[in-house]
Amino acid sequence: MSGEEEGRRYHGVEVAVRTLGGAKASRVMHPGNQKIDTHKHDWACITIALVGSGREVFEGGEARLDGPCAILHPAGSYHGDEIGPSGLETFSIQFDPEWLGGGPGLKSGRSSAWTGAGAAAVARRLAAAWNEPGRPESALKEATVEFVRRASGLAPAATPAWIERIREETGGIPTLSTAELARRVGLHPVWVARSYRRAMGEGLADARRRHRVAAAAQLLRRSDKRLAEVAAASGFCDQSHMNRNFLEVLGRTPLQVREERRLFAAQVSPAA
Repeated sequence: MSGEEEGRRYHGVEVAVRTLGGAKASRVMHPGNQKIDTHKHDWACITIALVGSGREVFEGGEARLDGPCAILHPAGSYHGDEIGPSGLETFSIQFDPEWLGGGPGLKSGRSSAWTGAGAAAVARRLAAAWNEPGRPESALKEATVEFVRRASGLAPAATPAWIERIREETGGIPTLSTAELARRVGLHPVWVARSYRRAMGEGLADARRRHRVAAAAQLLRRSDKRLAEVAAASGFCDQSHMNRNFLEVLGRTPLQVREERRLFAAQVSPAA
């Protein structure tokens, strides 16, 4: 990680995806129930939430890291995090502003967060670009500039109370059906499903799948349970069902995530 970091209690694993002269991308995996003290980086940083949950506080606001969302921290801006019980995996892109050539969203010195459908589309495209093997540096610069430009133009949108309740319910019990979730908020299931997707950039089935993958990933990294036991404990039909969901959500198999356990054993303290 480039640059100065201050006041940080961090017990997680960072796996490099791509490293360039003035930028780098990595997967960052945090164990559950962890607090990361206020800190800053010398480089600007884009964080894209993948699975799990958390809350990031920064000057001028905060962001809930649960579902499609992205955060941009200009170089030198302070922020701190609280990680939820199921842990949190993010895709992080750090870059020297000079490498990117400046641009909207980088000159104000303030952090920005985007949640929902608009953020989901641009964040997924950016992560896909950085994950593509052999993609030239010029194309990665272009994709990153496009993200900053498009994300900076997104207007903040208030989240209806019923969506917030469904997010809480889905995170707590990821097996709840759409019909049951709609009953709990007193709305029609079809309307709930369509409105949730329009607002959040993912369907309710996608949200449930994300939470099951997060729970399974934590078990794979922190326990000795067999894959079939992990699948059953996390709400999957069977091990094959878990394999398909992991590939769709994380682009890795449960066995590959299990192999990350040794990285956690080496870098994550027992108290984390």
